[in-house]
Parts: sequence; structure tokens; C-alpha cells
Amino acid sequence: MTAPVSWLTLLTVAVVACGGDRESVVAARPHYIPEFYTSERIDATVVDADSGQPVAGAIVVAIWRQVDARVESWAPSLFGVSEVETGTDGRFTIHRWGPRMASPEAFIDKRSPELWVLKEGYRVGFFDNTGDQRPSVPLETPDDGASVSVVYVTLPPNKMAGRKLGAYARPADASSLWNGRQLALQRPESPRELASSLAGANPFERDLSRKLSPLPGYWEEWHRSRDTLPQDLRTAVSFPPSSLVDYSIRSDRSDQ
Repeated sequence: MTAPVSWLTLLTVAVVACGGDRESVVAARPHYIPEFYTSERIDATVVDADSGQPVAGAIVVAIWRQVDARVESWAPSLFGVSEVETGTDGRFTIHRWGPRMASPEAFIDKRSPELWVLKEGYRVGFFDNTGDQRPSVPLETPDDGASVSVVYVTLPPNKMAGRKLGAYARPADASSLWNGRQLALQRPESPRELASSLAGANPFERDLSRKLSPLPGYWEEWHRSRDTLPQDLRTAVSFPPSSLVDYSIRSDRSDQ
């Protein structure tokens, strides 16, 4: 006759089983990927680089990019996107979020959030979480307009020299170093310089029409800026513009 199994024995077996599952899940997550991410509120001001005066009505887009931990290329989806507009004093606020659960197979790039800033009459502003201020998107257009040589603003970790696995992973705090600071926009020195900047103003891949809709203010401001160009340059700058974020297998390319 089989002895009855006590409830305590069953409970012990269940706890051990659950504990084993928990350990396997933890073991599957690289040590540099937190279980949750949180970003504190971002309060900053957009100003004119020459006068220091606030720039009202500028569109600011914050993007938190994800990296596929297995191959350290860009993950197919972003961890977060936010679009806001500056007030009359040039200030903007991106509200805090989190904690949000992180995938064990992807991490937020430590250069995120990227802040893309667009305002008619100015070159596109780009400010990432390295603390560097790069208000001029590095895109050069030759005089003949035959091709565009792209130097990418943001490369995935697997394209960076001397990288180590997890070196570009953010800790659980996904806040911005630009909080409380000024983002300076520069005016173009010529219509061609403005056209060059607008030609590389896509924070996504080149042909992601499905991702353009979440940024209605950004793309409306982009069209407004392009409409100020002479007709020949306006025609040369197509929509959607090129992306300076490398989702390809190359670190530079030529677009017709």
C-alpha cells in the first residue's frame, strides 16, 4: 500500500520547482541587462546657439533604442519614443516612465535617449546621452546633387571598434544627461546646408512609413522647413528623409 503524500511534501516540491524555473530565467539574462528600466523626467530648454534666446515651438523627440543582446545589432523595436513641443520660454518636459520590464534578450543602448530637435529656420539638432552636443547632423551633399555620402550619427554596438559584450548596455536608470541643460540649435549658413540637414533628419530607418505617424509634430515641422527652400533644393530633399541611424550592414552608403 502506497503511503499518502503530505501537503508539506507537495509544497516543498512546488517551491523547489518554482525556484529552479526562476534560476533558469535569471541565468538566461546577461548580468548587464536589468529586469526593469526607469527614466526620470527630462526638463530642458532649447535655445538659439548664437543669441542664447529661447526657441519656442521646437519639436523634441526622445528615443530609447534597444540592442539585440545576442548579436549586438539594433533590435527591431524601440524601447520608447516621446514627442513634445517647446513653450514660449523654450522649455520642454518629457514625463518620467517606468519601471518597465526589460527583455532578457535586449538592452537599452547607453547613448539613449537620443534627443532630436527640429524647428523651422534651424539645422536639425541631435543630442545623445554621451553628453556631447552635436547640433549639426553630419551629412554632406555635393554641389551636383548626384549622391549623398552618409556618416551615421548612431551606430549599433556591433559596428563600434574595440567593443566588448554589454559595453553599451544602460543600467536600470534610463534618464537623460541633458536634464536641466540647454540644447542649442544652429542656423544654417546657406539653403544648401539646411537641405543637407533635412535630408538626414529621419530618426528611424529610411522607409519606415509605419513609424512616421507617431511623430506628427516632427514631420509637420520637417515639411514646413523644407518648404522654405528654393524649388530645386526642395525637390532634391525627398520624403521620408534618409536615416543617420545605421540599421544596415554598412557604416556608410550613398543614396540616390
